[in-house]
Amino acid sequence: MFLTGGLIWTGDSHCAQGNGEVNLTAIECSFEEIELQPIVRKDLKLTWPRIETPTHYIQVGFDEDLNKAFNNALAETIDFLVTNKGLTRYEAYSLAAVAGDCRVSQVVDVRKGVHCMVAKSLFTGPKPKK
Repeated sequence: MFLTGGLIWTGDSHCAQGNGEVNLTAIECSFEEIELQPIVRKDLKLTWPRIETPTHYIQVGFDEDLNKAFNNALAETIDFLVTNKGLTRYEAYSLAAVAGDCRVSQVVDVRKGVHCMVAKSLFTGPKPKK
């Protein structure tokens, strides 16, 4: 369904595909329902969308060159950690190096995609003893 002014495109629905979308072969399906909770923050000036799940912060990067897409995603991850978690750029780079989970999102399109996931559990302290 298209809605003028919606500014969201969820793409085509894949019920299954390998990591990286290496070609146009995937098991396509339709969703009867998809639940999204977009939050529009006009105070943020982002280069790429940011994704948050219950367990991870996810930053993305795209470019025609896969190496540049990776560098874009890594730069977004570092910027996120500095801006939102109070790390220095050096600390953010180091954390991304040892705990970031960067994966190829897709290579089938002209623009390649990479996403870097940072577990939220890295930012929680030990639970108080009862």
